[in-house]
Amino acid sequence: MQYRALYFTVLGGLIFLVAASLGNGIADRPLDYSDWTYRAFRGVCHQLPERSFHIDGVPMAVNARCFGIFSGLLAGWLLIPAASARLFRQGWPGILLGCAVAVNVMDFSAGNLWVWNSSNFSRFFFGAFLGVGVVCMLADRFIKTTNKTD
Repeated sequence: MQYRALYFTVLGGLIFLVAASLGNGIADRPLDYSDWTYRAFRGVCHQLPERSFHIDGVPMAVNARCFGIFSGLLAGWLLIPAASARLFRQGWPGILLGCAVAVNVMDFSAGNLWVWNSSNFSRFFFGAFLGVGVVCMLADRFIKTTNKTD
């Protein structure tokens, strides 16, 4: 693997991001929007309690879609060392990311237009799909390629 130190630094950051997004419920503390976990995500997530998973009755620090994106980034990142270089060079990562973005835009738009009501599980799943798609676009930078002329 190329850039091993960077890979593990990003991995640690993603683990921290997912853990922090769990909010106060994981620490068995009451909801407190002034807590650092809720303040940290305020600029990137609308944090609506009805669109968030709850842990022991306390909403997570991020909504279900953001938690899905963060979880998808982490899951995809963990799979990089096991993937082969050829897997990321066939052009499909761009198609995957495009599909993930399209599905999320359609789900978001349809929910706002009252065509259907998305559940927190569907928001999480589509967000995770987007997170994995982003990692697939970046993964080839970390896979060591073999040079056939050696």
